Amino acid sequence: MNKNLAVLIDGDNIPSANVKEMMAEIAKYGNPTIKRIYGDWTQPNLGKWKNILLENAITPIQQYGYTTGKNATDSAMIIMPWIFYILGKSMDSVSYQAIAILPD
Repeated sequence: MNKNLAVLIDGDNIPSANVKEMMAEIAKYGNPTIKRIYGDWTQPNLGKWKNILLENAITPIQQYGYTTGKNATDSAMIIMPWIFYILGKSMDSVSYQAIAILPD
């Protein structure tokens, strides 16, 4: 059976250059039914993601950088797999495995 996957991308730290190859690799492990990218979309450096998001059906999630030295994006990405798991179990018995795309 093909696994349902939630793909969570750290847009503040991951370059947009290899998204197509990345999504092709992820598809080898299952069906990426949830695709989200987290970042502070008020920052101009994330502008290059716009067309890529449309082409790959990736939903942008706004995470403001409220403080310096703290990464709100990482915090949201830590919490979301648990939310997907809980909602999947309580709504329709579909569980998601999350693949978080983080820098090395």
